[in-house]
Parts: sequence; structure tokens; C-alpha cells
Amino acid sequence: MKARGVKKANKAVSTVRNFLSRHMRSEDVRLSTALNSYLWSRGIHHPPSKVKVRVDKDDKGIFFAKLHDEKVEAPKKEKKAEKKEAEKPEEPAKEPVKEEPKAEASKEKPKEEKVEKKAEAKPEKAEKK
Repeated sequence: MKARGVKKANKAVSTVRNFLSRHMRSEDVRLSTALNSYLWSRGIHHPPSKVKVRVDKDDKGIFFAKLHDEKVEAPKKEKKAEKKEAEKPEEPAKEPVKEEPKAEASKEKPKEEKVEKKAEAKPEKAEKK
């Protein structure tokens, strides 16, 4: 495997994929994210020189390559009753939210405060002159 320093990790990924496609006699070979991150773990300039890989075949003829010690969790199967409950939309609240009249009173207070501040500011200017 000869490649420029900037493209060594890319070359490592393509070399693994080509090796597996040649030995498994299939063009559809997919690498797991853990395998990809392992090849890129030391950066683009220094990929690992050796990798142990385990390959599984799907029902459709797709080959999945994983690290030899990678654990794959099987998807959890839900019960039918749990699926039906999850699919039901939540019911909206029956009581509408009422606005309190305090909001109107709070709007009036800042206006009065602004007027007071303006009145205080004018005498200060007069004292400075």
C-alpha cells in the first residue's frame, strides 16, 4: 500500500474494502462505523498497519465488516401493546389557560416610571449649567 501522507487513511479504508470484496466475491461490502473510526483513530498520516476483521452476510447478500472484538446489540423487539400506546397521540388539555389581569397592570407601571425618570433628569441638567 503506497500512498501520499495526506491520503493514507483513505487508502487504508479502500484497501480493506477491496480485500473483502475480492475474498467474499461480492461488490457490496460495508464497513461498520467502529471499523472506520479505528482506521482513522491515529489520524490521516498514520493508519494502523494490521486490522482483524469479522464479516457477516445479510439475507440480501450484503457483507458487513466489523472489528473482531466489536459487540453488536440486537434491536429490541417491542410488544404489540406497547407499540399501540406509543402510536396514540396525546390528548390536548381540556381547560384553556386564562390570562390574569395583572399583566395589564404591569404594563402601566413602567410608563409611570419612565415619566418620573425624565422629570428627575431635567433638574440635574439645570444644576450643571
